[in-house]
Amino acid sequence: MAECFNRQMLRDLLNNWQSGAIDDVALSREATELWNKYGVWINAPETDARSITKTALEGMLLRTEPRYSTGDVPAVLDFLNTPMGEEAAGWERWRAYWSGAERASG
Repeated sequence: MAECFNRQMLRDLLNNWQSGAIDDVALSREATELWNKYGVWINAPETDARSITKTALEGMLLRTEPRYSTGDVPAVLDFLNTPMGEEAAGWERWRAYWSGAERASG
Protein backbone atom coordinates (compact mmCIF):
# COMPACT_ATOMS: atom_id res chain seq x y z
CA MET A 1 0.00 0.00 0.00
CA ALA A 2 1.32 3.43 -0.93
CA GLU A 3 2.16 5.86 1.82
CA CYS A 4 -0.37 8.67 2.11
CA PHE A 5 0.41 12.27 2.93
CA ASN A 6 -1.16 13.47 6.14
CA ARG A 7 -0.99 16.41 8.50
CA GLN A 8 0.81 14.35 11.13
CA MET A 9 3.91 14.38 8.91
CA LEU A 10 3.92 18.18 9.12
CA ARG A 11 3.26 18.16 12.86
CA ASP A 12 6.23 15.84 13.40
CA LEU A 13 8.45 18.00 11.22
CA LEU A 14 7.44 21.18 13.07
CA ASN A 15 7.91 19.58 16.49
CA ASN A 16 11.39 18.36 15.49
CA TRP A 17 12.30 21.85 14.32
CA GLN A 18 10.90 23.54 17.42
CA SER A 19 12.80 21.16 19.72
CA GLY A 20 16.07 21.75 17.87
CA ALA A 21 16.28 18.17 16.57
CA ILE A 22 16.55 19.64 13.06
CA ASP A 23 17.69 23.07 11.85
CA ASP A 24 16.16 25.51 9.34
CA VAL A 25 17.96 23.89 6.41
CA ALA A 26 16.73 20.39 7.32
CA LEU A 27 13.19 21.72 7.81
CA SER A 28 13.20 23.25 4.36
CA ARG A 29 14.82 20.19 2.76
CA GLU A 30 12.28 17.80 4.29
CA ALA A 31 9.39 20.12 3.43
CA THR A 32 10.61 20.32 -0.16
CA GLU A 33 10.84 16.52 -0.32
CA LEU A 34 7.24 16.24 0.92
CA TRP A 35 6.12 18.90 -1.55
CA ASN A 36 7.76 17.06 -4.45
CA LYS A 37 6.80 13.55 -3.35
CA TYR A 38 3.13 14.19 -2.83
CA GLY A 39 2.77 15.95 -6.07
CA VAL A 40 0.20 18.13 -7.60
CA TRP A 41 -0.99 20.79 -5.20
CA ILE A 42 -4.31 22.27 -6.14
CA ASN A 43 -5.62 25.72 -5.43
CA ALA A 44 -8.32 24.45 -3.11
CA PRO A 45 -10.88 26.80 -1.61
CA GLU A 46 -10.51 27.53 2.08
CA THR A 47 -13.46 25.25 2.78
CA ASP A 48 -11.33 22.31 1.55
CA ALA A 49 -9.15 20.65 4.21
CA ARG A 50 -6.30 20.33 1.68
CA SER A 51 -5.93 24.12 1.63
CA ILE A 52 -4.74 24.07 5.25
CA THR A 53 -2.17 21.35 4.62
CA LYS A 54 -0.89 23.09 1.50
CA THR A 55 -0.57 26.49 3.20
CA ALA A 56 1.21 25.07 6.26
CA LEU A 57 3.67 23.16 4.06
CA GLU A 58 4.32 26.16 1.79
CA GLY A 59 5.50 28.15 4.80
CA MET A 60 8.20 25.58 5.50
CA LEU A 61 9.74 25.81 2.02
CA LEU A 62 12.95 27.83 1.92
CA ARG A 63 12.80 31.02 -0.01
CA THR A 64 15.06 33.98 0.70
CA GLU A 65 14.13 33.70 4.38
CA PRO A 66 11.93 31.29 6.34
CA ARG A 67 8.32 32.32 6.66
CA TYR A 68 8.00 30.78 10.11
CA SER A 69 10.09 31.07 13.23
CA THR A 70 10.04 28.42 15.93
CA GLY A 71 7.82 30.82 17.89
CA ASP A 72 5.17 30.37 15.19
CA VAL A 73 5.04 26.58 15.58
CA PRO A 74 2.10 26.58 18.04
CA ALA A 75 0.00 28.64 15.59
CA VAL A 76 0.95 26.40 12.66
CA LEU A 77 0.13 23.29 14.69
CA ASP A 78 -3.21 24.82 15.70
CA PHE A 79 -3.93 25.46 12.02
CA LEU A 80 -2.99 21.87 11.12
CA ASN A 81 -5.22 20.59 13.94
CA THR A 82 -8.29 22.23 12.41
CA PRO A 83 -10.98 19.53 12.42
CA MET A 84 -12.50 18.47 9.11
CA GLY A 85 -15.56 20.57 8.42
CA GLU A 86 -14.23 23.53 10.42
CA GLU A 87 -11.84 24.88 7.80
CA ALA A 88 -13.43 28.36 7.73
CA ALA A 89 -12.78 28.76 11.47
CA GLY A 90 -9.22 27.49 11.02
CA TRP A 91 -8.56 30.06 8.32
CA GLU A 92 -10.06 32.80 10.49
CA ARG A 93 -7.67 31.95 13.36
CA TRP A 94 -4.74 31.71 10.90
CA ARG A 95 -5.40 35.16 9.47
CA ALA A 96 -5.89 36.66 12.93
CA TYR A 97 -2.57 35.21 14.10
CA TRP A 98 -0.61 36.58 11.15
CA SER A 99 -2.30 39.97 11.33
CA GLY A 100 -1.21 40.22 14.95
CA ALA A 101 2.30 38.98 14.18
CA GLU A 102 2.69 41.51 11.39
CA ARG A 103 1.49 44.34 13.63
CA ALA A 104 3.88 43.28 16.40
CA SER A 105 6.88 43.21 14.07
CA GLY A 106 5.92 46.27 12.05
